[in-house]
Amino acid sequence: MNVAAESVKLADAVRLKRGVDITQLPLGAQEGFILSRVDGRTVVKDLVASTGLPQDVVLDALKFLLKLGVVHKDYNPTEDAEADAADGPPEVLPQELADEPCDLAADARLRILQVEYETTRGTHYGVLGLKRAASQAEIKQAYRETSREFHPDAFFRKNLGSFKARLEKIFKHVKKAYDVLSDETARREYDKALPPPPAPRPKTPKAPAVPPPPDWRLDPKRVKEAEERRLKRNPMVQRVERAQRHLAKARELLAAKQLAQAANEIGLASAQDPWNEDVRQLQDQINQQVRDDKFAKAVARIELATAAGAGFNPEQEEKELAEAVRSAMEMEGASAAIYVKLGRALIKGGHPKLAKGPADRALKLAPDDDKAIMLTVDLLEDARLFHNAVRLLEKAHQANPSPERAERIQRLRKAADRK
Repeated sequence: MNVAAESVKLADAVRLKRGVDITQLPLGAQEGFILSRVDGRTVVKDLVASTGLPQDVVLDALKFLLKLGVVHKDYNPTEDAEADAADGPPEVLPQELADEPCDLAADARLRILQVEYETTRGTHYGVLGLKRAASQAEIKQAYRETSREFHPDAFFRKNLGSFKARLEKIFKHVKKAYDVLSDETARREYDKALPPPPAPRPKTPKAPAVPPPPDWRLDPKRVKEAEERRLKRNPMVQRVERAQRHLAKARELLAAKQLAQAANEIGLASAQDPWNEDVRQLQDQINQQVRDDKFAKAVARIELATAAGAGFNPEQEEKELAEAVRSAMEMEGASAAIYVKLGRALIKGGHPKLAKGPADRALKLAPDDDKAIMLTVDLLEDARLFHNAVRLLEKAHQANPSPERAERIQRLRKAADRK
């Protein structure tokens, strides 16, 4: 039996596997918490009760832990074999059949499974719901009721899902059972081939009463202390606690504007608990501020290089500016306003060619932004691309009309005509 491939049930028991380093596995805080409750041989239903989590959450987590090889199912092969060989129709509807999209009620689905069992492992009497001593009148009456219950017309235009094949099989066996049992000769031959009725199974003796727990287990304070000691030794709980400490430190450093240290602390928190949503959000926030800080330094560098009396010779100034603009343009996440500020600083310093990159980026990020449009218009006019400048300026004038812009449009049109 391949235990690892089975689904986890409430009656199963699980154990931790020896020699597994769970600190190297991709476990979240929830799986780690559930794993911390596995103490020796732990029954799944007791695990649900001790964690206080929903049943489906615990079962899904255990399936994941089984797949990773952190735990294994602790089972008795003899008990499994006896359970597989147990005689009798199903008494409970399997969950996968209960969840299947179908127009049948739960009790009707279970009834179909029970009768289907009789068609494969039961008897003709079981198919019709009769005892072996049933009279011909009882056989006829049972056939009428059973065939009417499972006749295809009873399920006309209904979505039957996987139960359609079961119903067809049952209806076929109901007819076969009646044909055999309604014929006296065929019935006698059939009865001879049947095994004798099974002897009643002996009653399982009651388990001895469980002795009461030691007095300390009745003391809530001592129980809580024991639980805290056990959790502190659990590696997954320790990882979550370390992540929380790094997260708190990162928030403190961010408030103090110490971005580099905050980025380091949040990176350590993410390494300990990468699935924590608070850690992820703060890491995104810190990374964005780090990018903004770098961009602000690049802008300041360019403004210094373009300032009057900066002390650079023309060749050195051009080289410094080109390097600064290249560094700034390689950064991601800046706003259109930052690129407009860069472009204006470069134009003011007499470097319109270098301003083209920031202007294009600003217009791409905010195509309807008035300042981004006007920066590009200035560069187009400087490059004597008057037609393009007019088209872009007209767009800005429609959104924000002014006499100055109208006058400039006319002037640019005349310049375009002269060109």
